Amino acid sequence: MEVLRGGRRLVSFSCNDYLNLSQHPALKQAAKDAIDRMGVGSGASRLVTGDHPLLPELEARL
Repeated sequence: MEVLRGGRRLVSFSCNDYLNLSQHPALKQAAKDAIDRMGVGSGASRLVTGDHPLLPELEARL
């Protein structure tokens, strides 16, 4: 991610988005597609809300 400091354009490695992936068109579209398929909402632990259908798949991949 580029920042402007003292008239100089610098690369910032001090934020969570230092690769600027939040602005990558393919990643933005993938996020939108996932929201359309799965929805959004606040979450909680399994004890409170149970399993989301994607959790077992995610765990298997990890």
